[in-house]
Amino acid sequence: MKPAKTKQPAASTPPLSKKAAQFQQLIADIDQSQQEITQLEAELSEAREFYAKEIKPLHQKQQQLALEITRRVDFWLEHETFTKKERKILEFMVTSQVVNLMGSDLFNENEDIKAEAIGLHDKYAPLTLQEIEAKQKEDLLQEVKAYYRHMGIDVEIDPDDDIEAALEKAQATFEEQNPRGRSKKAKATDPEQPSKKAEKAKTEEKKLSKVIQSIYHNLAKLLHPDLETDDEKRAEKSEAIQRVNAAYEANDLFTLLQFQSTYLHTHSDQIAHLPETQLASFIKLLKNQLTTLDQERYALITKDHWVFENLVGDRGKGAFMRKRMLREEKDFYQTFQHNLSQMQSVDAVRGSIAHLRLERDEAGEWVLVA
Repeated sequence: MKPAKTKQPAASTPPLSKKAAQFQQLIADIDQSQQEITQLEAELSEAREFYAKEIKPLHQKQQQLALEITRRVDFWLEHETFTKKERKILEFMVTSQVVNLMGSDLFNENEDIKAEAIGLHDKYAPLTLQEIEAKQKEDLLQEVKAYYRHMGIDVEIDPDDDIEAALEKAQATFEEQNPRGRSKKAKATDPEQPSKKAEKAKTEEKKLSKVIQSIYHNLAKLLHPDLETDDEKRAEKSEAIQRVNAAYEANDLFTLLQFQSTYLHTHSDQIAHLPETQLASFIKLLKNQLTTLDQERYALITKDHWVFENLVGDRGKGAFMRKRMLREEKDFYQTFQHNLSQMQSVDAVRGSIAHLRLERDEAGEWVLVA
């Protein structure tokens, strides 16, 4: 009788420490973030092309019609007699149309049209556009003074100062009168006070350089194509070492860590035994990298905010949003055409505004309501 064979326990891989698991998760998060940024860049590019081809021409046509409507209203105001209510509504239509045109391509790219539009606004508005801008600036400057006065600081601001200059002057006055309340930036730039943060950053930079060198040398040994006899594996390692060399030249820690993570994932016992201090250093650097990627994504959205909000949106919704936008803009264009047709005779003008009235909204601004 043969003795029963005893089953050998399978070789177990050591469990990852908390820091090692965090390290691997950060690598995965950064990789996902980079993919999302690449996808977002592609979607924004596609949306910009769509806007230039489909939406911008409609906007330009709408702007031309809006200007023509404004001209027609001005014509009837000059040549016909209206009731006080009718005149107020028509004058409001002129001034509001011009305000809506401000910032448009038609307004900014044609100085003659810009001058004409401003003239029409100023002809019927209680305040000229220049007076409105001056009042808005004065209100902002008063808000700045009131803010610092609340903190016990009297700030002298020249009326000719722009808002940025006023804020700088106010902050300088505040720091002069409150030495203890100087901003961190002021302290950091004080030649008599060397920045501890700068010294710490320099130390961290040296550590990072050593880490990158160490990872690079280890990967260079591991991925050296001459160590492979198999042609396919040699080609794979040749491509890999080229990417490693490029990452090393660019001080791209993440890419180097990606390669190292792939290697460590294959040999999981290695990552389990990395020194905790080294993992902690990696984790800190990778967190910074992830923050930078978040900022990069935010910057992409902010730069093309209108395009993102109206033509891209959340993932997978871009095509639907573009289709809806095109339909809405075509409807707006038809509305402008209809409104212009109502300006061809005085009776049509009176009929088009008979159901309208002026009211103040919650902010105290005049609006037209049906």
